[in-house]
Amino acid sequence: MRGVDKMIDAAIEGTRRYYDGYKEGYSEGYDEALTAAREVAEKYNLGGQELKPAIKFLRTSTGQQIQKIYEEIREVSDAYNDGESTDRVAEEACDVQQACETLLAMLGYNDDERRKLRQKVLCKNASRGYYNE
Repeated sequence: MRGVDKMIDAAIEGTRRYYDGYKEGYSEGYDEALTAAREVAEKYNLGGQELKPAIKFLRTSTGQQIQKIYEEIREVSDAYNDGESTDRVAEEACDVQQACETLLAMLGYNDDERRKLRQKVLCKNASRGYYNE
């Protein structure tokens, strides 16, 4: 098995274990966690427009999409290192978000599931103090 395939398989398995553990271990406080995540998102103006996967690429392989994410990250770095405007760097960062959202769709997460995943991450990060002033 090629290194990229091993990486992809490990990422998919990790996502499944993470999601399964979440469903089993946190079901009691799920509604409260989503409420807390929404409050954090509103307080810090997080989210904005909903992210949508790039439908055009949903038929590519998962490995190709992961490579696309790496490519987009390099473009953020290049824009920053080349002294491009903050707007240009931010635009490239949004491309990274778009590529990640497409990967989530490729892994089988629908709009609502992806929204819940983002809310869970917001809640987790809020509990770690990431959004404290």
